[in-house]
Amino acid sequence: MPLKRNNHLIDYNILKEGTKKNFEGYFKFKKRFISYYRCGKELLIWVFGDDSLKVEEEQDYLGRIETHPEFGYTIENFYQKQPLFGTIALITNQKDIAAQKVFEYFKGRVGIEQMVDTLKNTLEADRSYMRSDYSMEGWMFINYLSLVYYYKIYQRLIERDLLSEYSPLDVLLILSKCRRVKVSTRWEDLEIPKQTRKLIESLDLHIT
Repeated sequence: MPLKRNNHLIDYNILKEGTKKNFEGYFKFKKRFISYYRCGKELLIWVFGDDSLKVEEEQDYLGRIETHPEFGYTIENFYQKQPLFGTIALITNQKDIAAQKVFEYFKGRVGIEQMVDTLKNTLEADRSYMRSDYSMEGWMFINYLSLVYYYKIYQRLIERDLLSEYSPLDVLLILSKCRRVKVSTRWEDLEIPKQTRKLIESLDLHIT
């Protein structure tokens, strides 16, 4: 569960040192490097630092100093908040799970909202042109299956430690290159591209 940045349970002293030498390590998530350390005595709290997110938040705050100073955005407050920019603190009762897994599971929850957004804006699944109750039920069921399989792919990427290299949409795009053509009266498999074949082996998929 994520904690607000002003939660008193979070120890930010390591961040305020201005260096990452006391962090426990880092990992790669979707082409971004995430640093982490843990704190807390009775409850385990993981603190993650994302430098890319930090830059975005700093730029956003500085912009608000110019556009919304009446809401308390000042350079003094910027310096005070700066060490906390780009951080996510997660509290968990799972003490045997590595930091990267905790982070990936949390991002998986956030990804549900992103997937719904994808269904709406990319697949236009929020627009139905069905003209009967039966058609509507079938349309909704197909959308439901799409979400289920999307997260099956996401889970497989986590299990294989491949989430830093591929997103579920990457997998769908690459696997779509497995094609068949109809020659006369029979169907023939086209040669599978090298990149697709590598992904199939990495995910331990069985395509027939």
